[in-house]
Amino acid sequence: MAQLFPSDITPLHLSLGETSELRTLDLLRRRLPADYSVYHSVHWSLSTNARVMFGEADFVIVNRSGEVVIIEQKAGRLEDTADGLAKRYDGATPKLVAPQIHRNQDALRKQFLRQTGHQLTLDYLFYCPDHRLQGAVGAGLSADRVVDATEPDALPERIMALLPAGTDGREGALVRRFFENLFHLVPDIHAHVRAGEQAMARIPGGGLAGTVAAIEMNPMRLRVRGTAGSGKSVAALACVAREVAHERRPLLVCFNRPLAERLRAAAPEACEVTTFYGLLDRFLASRGQSIDFSAMSRPGFWAEVQERVILETVPDDWRFDTLIVDEGQDFDADWFDILRLFLKEAPHIIWFEDRVQDIRYGKEAGRGIEEAFSHLGFVTFNAQGNYRTPQSIATFIRDLLPGLDFDARNPLPGLGVGEHQCKTPADVARRVGAVVTEYLKQGFKAQDIVVLSLRGLGSATLAHAAKVGAFTLARPTGIYDPQGNQIMDSGQIRFDTIFRFKGQEADAVIITDVPPLSADPTVTSASRLLFTALTRAKVRADILYGPAPG
Repeated sequence: MAQLFPSDITPLHLSLGETSELRTLDLLRRRLPADYSVYHSVHWSLSTNARVMFGEADFVIVNRSGEVVIIEQKAGRLEDTADGLAKRYDGATPKLVAPQIHRNQDALRKQFLRQTGHQLTLDYLFYCPDHRLQGAVGAGLSADRVVDATEPDALPERIMALLPAGTDGREGALVRRFFENLFHLVPDIHAHVRAGEQAMARIPGGGLAGTVAAIEMNPMRLRVRGTAGSGKSVAALACVAREVAHERRPLLVCFNRPLAERLRAAAPEACEVTTFYGLLDRFLASRGQSIDFSAMSRPGFWAEVQERVILETVPDDWRFDTLIVDEGQDFDADWFDILRLFLKEAPHIIWFEDRVQDIRYGKEAGRGIEEAFSHLGFVTFNAQGNYRTPQSIATFIRDLLPGLDFDARNPLPGLGVGEHQCKTPADVARRVGAVVTEYLKQGFKAQDIVVLSLRGLGSATLAHAAKVGAFTLARPTGIYDPQGNQIMDSGQIRFDTIFRFKGQEADAVIITDVPPLSADPTVTSASRLLFTALTRAKVRADILYGPAPG
């Protein structure tokens, strides 16, 4: 039986389902003898200190002597073009198979030579188990290097004919180390991201959005308590689309502006998507009143704005058939009273919230809202399935924050959580820079990464840092333009606070200003903040503990 690297293919089963690639991997494992090592993971990259080099060979077979065969597999239908075999993806222009195979061969040869000073003995096979060759394979691709649908199970025998078992020696050990730990065989980061998107698309019954759509009430008075990653925002958008389709006028209100802007970009044009304060601003502007945002830091500023709205008569063109609230745990009770001024008679109301992510109020959360809801006939639906957080991060959260449980339904393994101690602000900047550098080596892009503080902008350690390592920060300045928009510094890596970033997500999240946590499972403000930050990460997270504020 062949040796697999990595040996645990459970994550592949979870993320890919019963795919052609997995069937091939099982075939190679069972039918190749122990003389062969099979390197897989569908996509892989070879990392050095200087750069990350990506490859797309589906399988790399190495014998005892260190001789190599690359197997490129194409599942499904291929096209026999005048230039040779090609594969069409999602309606795009067909891509020729041969150039891709030779690019991968050349890249591996160059990388091996640069790293070891040795030449790599390399050959290839093209495997198309669902396609039967009918014509010429094209320039650069030999027919005797193709295994097609006429003999799909003969792949192991074709490999052994091309690549004898060989004998143990220094060269074989060198090649195996090259593909294993010495040169860091790592997963293609964006394969993780793509797999996560595919897993989300395969949620049975449409997930939370499907459940909400199946509930019938008239008027709809639904309160959805969904954990992080349960799909609340997706469900909110689905509700919006359904209301528009039924020619009803929906109002979608979020707590923070970044989330509102993201949902607005995805919502139908007929839907009003805004924040609570954004709604008040637009309404007062329609009444000929302006808000002086330069005084926004003054105590009682927003209370005065709310009072001005209450004193106005809301005309029919400012009334909506349906109210949908996302991140409702952050809403004040009197906000709900004001929102009801903008609703027609017998409106539908759908309220999405997560009490665990209530990082504004803590234990006092929801008391006023409970009273407001008590006489409106709300039905509560609880959704504890988290489809965003991968297994390694979910396990870390359960171990570190036992009082904040959820049902981890993302089958992907993720890349885990790193922990770091920082004693000074300079330590934080250096460590964040080092983590960002490592992320980029692994294949993350700058736009995939966000740095979050668990403090407010005024007290965040990095709020005024010019750089973290070699990287500049794109961060909120705390200054607002005349329309009330936060002015952002330009930079390479996004920095924000968890208070502004909640409700959003990123592939890689670096969490700063984390206080020491006790072993007490009691839910605290600090544990809520950290839970909220960790559940933003879709692939990898790193935590920086300290320094103490001040």
